[in-house]
Amino acid sequence: MSTWFYMNGPERVGPVSQDQMCELFRKGVLGVQTLVWSDKFSNWTPASSIAALRSLSPSVPNTVGTPGFAAPTTARRPLTTLDYEAPAADGPVGIGGWLILPAIGMVLSPIGVGLGALGLLVIASKLQSTGMTGAADSLRMLAAINGLYALYILYTAIMFFAKKRSTPALVIGAYIGSIVLAVVAGLMTQSIPQSPAPPPGSEWLGVVKPVIVALIWVPYFRLSRRVQNTFVN
Repeated sequence: MSTWFYMNGPERVGPVSQDQMCELFRKGVLGVQTLVWSDKFSNWTPASSIAALRSLSPSVPNTVGTPGFAAPTTARRPLTTLDYEAPAADGPVGIGGWLILPAIGMVLSPIGVGLGALGLLVIASKLQSTGMTGAADSLRMLAAINGLYALYILYTAIMFFAKKRSTPALVIGAYIGSIVLAVVAGLMTQSIPQSPAPPPGSEWLGVVKPVIVALIWVPYFRLSRRVQNTFVN
């Protein structure tokens, strides 16, 4: 992990770890006007040019350690990456814009999947009472898989709202997991008799929705500048 330095007036302070640097910005000890440097930089760089640090700074910037320095401009250094390790291009930061929709899903999905698992257990109990032990066991297994998936989404939601770096990978995993879960559900429910009998192949309609959702949101979480600027902790 890179080591960092920052200017406190005329004094250079450091080295400090990346985590320590982030904590100084979260607490407002350092502000967006603070000049910072790490071994990835060729020059001292204002924190305002690094989206990851800018998003951690309080709304009212603290100018500790920066008297006498001119206001930063993006012309001083080309901004081409989106990470703590180098200055990031200006762009949206925070849970807003299109990212609001996945945020809502992070709140509702664990509840919906958890309730679905409970519903499967209720149906399994009814099937068990009618002597359909095999079908009941299949539904209990499906309920257990749903329960594990609900826990995964809950963990992903916690990471999402904590803006952890692992969030994009976890969210993409959740979208892929929803497709796998739909396929497993289709396979396991084929052997369960239903009245009236559904049209042939209708059990696979449940796969279509998660596939469409994944086709929309997986590229978003891979390419969005807001995602890259937001999940940096």
